[in-house]
Amino acid sequence: MYRFRTVAKMLDISNLMIKMEINTQFLSPDVVYGIYLVFKFCDSRIFSRERMYVNLKYTYETETLYSSFATRRDDEWMMIELFRFLNQKKDVSFKFLLESFSRYYCKSDAIYIEGIEFRAIKNASLKITLWFSFYIHYSVFIITL
Repeated sequence: MYRFRTVAKMLDISNLMIKMEINTQFLSPDVVYGIYLVFKFCDSRIFSRERMYVNLKYTYETETLYSSFATRRDDEWMMIELFRFLNQKKDVSFKFLLESFSRYYCKSDAIYIEGIEFRAIKNASLKITLWFSFYIHYSVFIITL
């Protein structure tokens, strides 16, 4: 996990404007990873559910994206997936701009941000391999007719 030097307290969730550049130089090759933002609400009363709709708006490179549901972890922090990728190279750089959480759904003005976490997604590479394997066999079948 990439942690900030200190936990950041963001006082306005509707206007975060946090720029991040993340490098993957220490990740294993040929593994599908998810990139997660780890955070929690300053108002601990909001932390009552396993999954919560937060509607995080962010930009990856030039594309505006939304991530809807945050999941509660065992350590009382929440995480929300920003991106998934297959790590084929040793060093890849991702640039994100975290823009806002929905104040309407979050019922809070402030959050703590602990950092960014990379998690290996189990069985994701197996699904990709099976799909390509089926596609190759199907193509060969068409050619042999």
